[in-house]
Amino acid sequence: MAGKKNAVKVSASLVVVFVEGDTDVFEQGLQIVNWAQVEKNVKRLGICRFCRIGVVSMIEDWLLDDMDGLCSYLKLKQIPSALKGRTGYDKLVHLFAKAGIKYSKGFTVGSFIGSLDLGQIRRKRIEALKGLVDVLGVKFP
Repeated sequence: MAGKKNAVKVSASLVVVFVEGDTDVFEQGLQIVNWAQVEKNVKRLGICRFCRIGVVSMIEDWLLDDMDGLCSYLKLKQIPSALKGRTGYDKLVHLFAKAGIKYSKGFTVGSFIGSLDLGQIRRKRIEALKGLVDVLGVKFP
């Protein structure tokens, strides 16, 4: 990168850890991660800031924030007025089934993420992303 006009200097003393986690498991009363302990361990490593981005309830809920993009990817001509299912995951499975495609949590996303308007999702989830926005020092409309 040396000598390049747009090179970005990164300070070795600034290390920030962001962790995304679906909150659906915790909403059921299960405590599978002790976040206070994780943060303590991260600080012991000399990392100056730890930000947890809690995805309420699961990432599929966020993906459903751009129904236009999903339906375009699935080649559905009409956006369904309602989706069957209790959770975001159930609703995404139902939506994909309408297009004859099987949705597999954690695997299918890579194929359609480029079809989504991430700006739209970001605007709807700005409160959850506040820590990330603050650290990056960016302004979003």
